[in-house]
Amino acid sequence: NEAITPRAERAAPLTAAQETLWLVSRLADAAPYIVAEAWRLHGGLRVSALQAALDALAERHDAFRLVFSAGADGLRQQARPPAPVALEVHDLRTRAPEARADAVADRLERCAQTPFDLGAGALLRGVLLRTGGDEWILALATHHIVYDGWSREILLRELSVAYRDGALPPSRPGAGARFADVASARRARLGPARLDVLRGYWHGVLAGAEPLALPADRAPVAAPSFAGDRLTVHWPPALLERLRSVGRRHGATLHMVLVAAVQALLRRYTGQGDLVVGTAVADRDSLAVADTIGYLVNTLAIRADLSDDPSFAE
Repeated sequence: NEAITPRAERAAPLTAAQETLWLVSRLADAAPYIVAEAWRLHGGLRVSALQAALDALAERHDAFRLVFSAGADGLRQQARPPAPVALEVHDLRTRAPEARADAVADRLERCAQTPFDLGAGALLRGVLLRTGGDEWILALATHHIVYDGWSREILLRELSVAYRDGALPPSRPGAGARFADVASARRARLGPARLDVLRGYWHGVLAGAEPLALPADRAPVAAPSFAGDRLTVHWPPALLERLRSVGRRHGATLHMVLVAAVQALLRRYTGQGDLVVGTAVADRDSLAVADTIGYLVNTLAIRADLSDDPSFAE
């Protein structure tokens, strides 16, 4: 289990991953690193209970209260005292349908696109729109520097319980460390000697790797727009079970099967026998961080040699 020592709420170093996002936020528009999501809610929503649940969430998780600064001793993050979460509430029921739709789109876009000031804190905000008698839209936004996919599950679980019961669910014994403490512990592990070992390992793994040359690839642009979209594909349970069965026959997880499929597909499209595929890992292999909201996700580069035309099982 990961050893994390609770400390007084004083300045802590950033993790290596956080440093990257902090630097990018200083060089470019920070909006691409805002994580925003919206949900349609149905029923007699209690606005005061929702506000109290959000406030309790921000009080428990110091990630939403962190302030970032640069000084003589490097980049630091420190939690500010708990304060109410900014939740805008708008009643749009009296507007005509077209005007209501425009107002919803405008307020959701502002919630998702307005940059956060990393030097001011308050890294969680929300917008609550009432669109009908019992119809609502709730949008929440935060910054990626304190939030990842694992954090999303914690937020949704705890927010739901706090709204329903008026109190947050208890953290599991030994879990729920403050993010600033986690960051301090992980930076302490990465001393100069350890960094040299890791740097040497990855230089060796990636030595000579060439960029992927997709036939329909586009040339890089000087100022990316970050405009994009998402394609969701629903796989039937029978197909998933067949994929899991392939993995079981070869002692592999479903993730390994899917990565192999991506590698095989890229081999077919590019003709390249040396491929590097990035995959996200939660980096939460200890109980201490299981209930901690924060930016811990990491991306690993998986290099595969397909030059001898191996079988899919290989």
